[in-house]
Amino acid sequence: MFVAILLAGCAIFPRSETPEVGAPAWAIAPAVWRIRQVVLIEFGEAKIPIQGYLELNAATRTVRLIAMDDFGVTLFRLTITTAGETVDFMLPLVPHGEEVARSVATSLRRIYLAPGVAVAGAGESRLEADREGHVAAAGPRSGGRWRIWYDDYRDEGGVPVPHVIRYRERGGVSLAIRQESVKRVDR
Repeated sequence: MFVAILLAGCAIFPRSETPEVGAPAWAIAPAVWRIRQVVLIEFGEAKIPIQGYLELNAATRTVRLIAMDDFGVTLFRLTITTAGETVDFMLPLVPHGEEVARSVATSLRRIYLAPGVAVAGAGESRLEADREGHVAAAGPRSGGRWRIWYDDYRDEGGVPVPHVIRYRERGGVSLAIRQESVKRVDR
């Protein structure tokens, strides 16, 4: 029975044999990016569509997110570092508020901060390359319950940046991110 469960889990997030790459240019210091996004957060049965304003500071290894509804009402604000997160504001009406914020923070740490310190063949995360050498997917090196897919790369000031990102954690949160506007602001 245990073997069947283990095999079923591996079928959801199969181990990939694609080439491994190191840190992508968009995640390396001193880059500071301001990103406007459209995001669908799925947490259990709850589906929360948001407009996100995200700042990725590769130099300080921080992500700041302001999540708003379609009317511009702030649902929550997060500050995320490699060591943890701070919920700067949470609208009490957000379903499963604190739990969603922690799950979103963990996923954003994996999506935006972990690639900046990735080393091919080492570390906690394994970054997989597409044909152009861009990061196409990421997952934990030692198995695990989450996976990230990066797609639709576009040139942003000479740096290829993914404009579509999907994150899925088995039994946890799922994010579908479309980056509408990406601007580098450190230059």
